[in-house]
Amino acid sequence: MSKRKPTQEEICRHAEDKKRARDELYLLLDHPRSLIRYSAACELQQRGGKETVKFAEAWCRDSRYRRRATGAFILGQITLPPEKEASVFNLLNAMAEYDKSALARAAAVEAMAHRCRITARHWPPLLAQSTFTVTDGSINVRRATAFALSAAYDERAIPLLVRLLNDTHSGVRSWAAFSINFHLYDTPEIRERLINLLHDPDDAVRAEAILGLAHRKEKSVVPALKEALRQERVFDEFIEAAGASENESLLPELRGLLRRCDDNDRLIATAIRRLQNRPAPASDNREIAHEE
Repeated sequence: MSKRKPTQEEICRHAEDKKRARDELYLLLDHPRSLIRYSAACELQQRGGKETVKFAEAWCRDSRYRRRATGAFILGQITLPPEKEASVFNLLNAMAEYDKSALARAAAVEAMAHRCRITARHWPPLLAQSTFTVTDGSINVRRATAFALSAAYDERAIPLLVRLLNDTHSGVRSWAAFSINFHLYDTPEIRERLINLLHDPDDAVRAEAILGLAHRKEKSVVPALKEALRQERVFDEFIEAAGASENESLLPELRGLLRRCDDNDRLIATAIRRLQNRPAPASDNREIAHEE
């Protein structure tokens, strides 16, 4: 999925928080505005330290659900001493399974996924936990599970992701498609479901379906991709998908897009070169590799 660009307010807030004392950041974690809470939590996460780890663990056990969710968020990506890795993951795992708050359960599942990327041995319990959270009654928890299943390549995750592709909520479907595409899982059932998602009412879901099918060189995606490239608003995923498809019939749409767009011109030009089977200049290759 496309990474959302931070707003100017978020950028300014992060810059201000870098100058704040740790105790001041702790106080901001209870602020009524989510943007302020999130910015303070991110700064504490980046600074790390045993004090903040202990603070976040205590919040995971707090009676207030929003504090428990914030504590789990901080523990997800903070640097931990090796001796704390197992106990923190076990705490998050217990929250994901037993916490009464869906917000806290979702935060715990996402935090488990981040810890799994840091320490691969966490994957088996995360996969086991996902067999339960995939059917959670909360949209937030199922969406977090769809994201979490991108944490490691394991074909045992495919049935869970296919189930999430059929979820009633678009946010769950789009993250499930993202996880499938991230690991390039490919089965007849996945292809069939992605083809069905070409007609999904949600833009993000359709974008992931188009991108996934294009990378799999599925010819049935070409009509939908041509239509997507002709729209006034064209997602980066559609441009990437056109290049990945290796289908030269998309060249007219890409050239037309290049003429009418004043941004993304390098991305479009790269896709055109791929369809013309031309290597990109060395500087472009380095930049594209960095973005990926």
